[in-house]
Amino acid sequence: MALAPWQMLLATIFLTALAWTVEGAPRWGATDWHLLGMLFFIGPVATSVCFVISAEYGRRISVFAMSNFTLGVPLIGIVTSFLFLGNHLTGLFLTGLTLVFFGAVLAAAAGGPLPAFRFLQRGKCEKETISPVSG
Repeated sequence: MALAPWQMLLATIFLTALAWTVEGAPRWGATDWHLLGMLFFIGPVATSVCFVISAEYGRRISVFAMSNFTLGVPLIGIVTSFLFLGNHLTGLFLTGLTLVFFGAVLAAAAGGPLPAFRFLQRGKCEKETISPVSG
């Protein structure tokens, strides 16, 4: 967590140099306060909040489960862009999306049930119940 701001700063420097090389010098137009507000929200607010939530949640579950949950990030982004932004999905893109989804499902199934669903296994409920304290 302590290195995250430095990682993002280093990535910003590298990506700025790459964008300058590929796209050329930035062309600044009139200052749009709405755009600046969105950039402020996306950069320090949304990125840092999502990073902290992901790091904290990742400490509580297995590495295997966390890797499967992170596969859902692009899937949710793609579905959201289709539903709300009107992006078009090609057949090849849908095939890839389906393969990623079922790969995540198969990997999660191979890892066993999630702790929240252990009550579905037979014989597990008796072991996980708490006995009353005798006084």
